[in-house]
Amino acid sequence: MQNTKTFVKIAAVLITACLIIPTAWAQDAQTQPAGDLTITVVDQAGKPVRGVLVGTKRRESDPSNEVLWHDMPSPLVRWGGNAMRAVPLATDAQGRVSFRGDDVFKPWHQSRAIYAQDPAGGRAALMRVTPKDLGNELPLRLEPACLISADFRCMALDDRGIPMIETHSYLDWKDIQIVLGHNSNQKRCAFIVPPGEYTLRLQGFGQGIPLPNAGGESSHKGIPTKVIRKTITIEPGQRHLDLGTIDFELSKQGLMVGEPAPPLGKIALWKNTEPFTLEDHRGKVVVLLFWSRGCSGTSADVAWLGGIHEHLKDRGLEVLAIHEADPEISDRVDFDRLAQPLIDEEAAENAGGVFPDYTSGKVPIAVAGGEGLGDAYTAYHVTAWPTGILIDRQGRVRHIFQHYLDYKVIERALEQGVKAR
Repeated sequence: MQNTKTFVKIAAVLITACLIIPTAWAQDAQTQPAGDLTITVVDQAGKPVRGVLVGTKRRESDPSNEVLWHDMPSPLVRWGGNAMRAVPLATDAQGRVSFRGDDVFKPWHQSRAIYAQDPAGGRAALMRVTPKDLGNELPLRLEPACLISADFRCMALDDRGIPMIETHSYLDWKDIQIVLGHNSNQKRCAFIVPPGEYTLRLQGFGQGIPLPNAGGESSHKGIPTKVIRKTITIEPGQRHLDLGTIDFELSKQGLMVGEPAPPLGKIALWKNTEPFTLEDHRGKVVVLLFWSRGCSGTSADVAWLGGIHEHLKDRGLEVLAIHEADPEISDRVDFDRLAQPLIDEEAAENAGGVFPDYTSGKVPIAVAGGEGLGDAYTAYHVTAWPTGILIDRQGRVRHIFQHYLDYKVIERALEQGVKAR
């Protein structure tokens, strides 16, 4: 058997999805922010506070034994995330911390949130900063904070006998997304926030294709629920907001899992393959990858998909990278001019890596036809990219990849197939 450890790529090729909404990318051309941003954290009396943790974003993850609020356990375990400061700073005796400009802002950021939490007591603070604030010293006042908590369930998954194995909870504030985030395998969320108005975005994931481990079958998320949005207001002096148990509904994609894969509909252009239907590949595992040349990073997924295909096609894998309907791409000449260079660049950059012998030119590609984003996007309810759809040998949708593809899941589907529930 092939040594899969050599080829397994668990990490996301693209960690965050590009939402399919009109986006102005003019900020990309701006220069990187320069200069320091100094924050002075004070209490309500204006006295500097030492030892307060300050960062651009707080990420939470289970499990954890850490207690950051003396009278309440909190699952907060790490700071940071993609393209931001990963480690918080602690205020000095004068209550100060200083951030480098590029620790706070990237060229596309118009504003960021600075979050502070006092481990010595239930106090927190938030402030909005912009690149114009660089080079200045700004005060940030701690306030008595509120612990927001909720439990989750998904009766739609329960009715199907499918466990909900992970939940993602994000807290937005003003015009800033994901000030706080909590990814949990315990069906819960918890946030510590000062008074104010916030929006919660909540989503659950059911078990998709299970993965083997030493103790048996481990779980892997592959069935998304609908996203729930809740606007909440924390009043001054409020110390706890229990949202109770929130029941998720399955998304349109989640409802597809276990059902026959719909046809692709109109395809405007085929590249590196003859035209085919999914029925033509019945008996094989098929991975559809939805991408766009306009979304930075998804070309890397296409190049990586080519690597997967080269290594697994003899074991029954077929792939198709489906580009959104694009009025600028009407033939292969247009595609080779506008999209192929992006794929080739990613392939060259990754040459000698996880899949050292793949050539991106062999990746089967289609450009969707039809209205809007294209028939295929409509059929598979694609609202963000990269999105991957795994179709089993019986022609059923069996796994939804959001934001990344997982080699182990694809290999698992090939090794054992996926039995109907």
